[in-house]
Amino acid sequence: FNLEKGKYVSFRFGAAGTRAVRIELVRVDGTVIATFYNEAPGKINTEMHAYFYQYTGETTACFFRVVDDATSDYGCIVVDDFRANLESAPEGFIEAIR
Repeated sequence: FNLEKGKYVSFRFGAAGTRAVRIELVRVDGTVIATFYNEAPGKINTEMHAYFYQYTGETTACFFRVVDDATSDYGCIVVDDFRANLESAPEGFIEAIR
């Protein structure tokens, strides 16, 4: 998808209780724009939390990458409700780590 300057992306994400599980927002050239770690407050295995990121660069083609580098615990990732080019940050969502 094309992500426009100044717009937001959001989605819901839950995973096994490890930081090694994450979602990355990536340009088609492979450059990671933002990383969303499984670090929500009160983290419980596979509890869904909502994340967002505001993109400030020029319009670019990109995609989401689901990454599971965990070597222990059970393997579970749940993602849902991907949205792109929102006009404002969704309320109650967790901001990405840039």
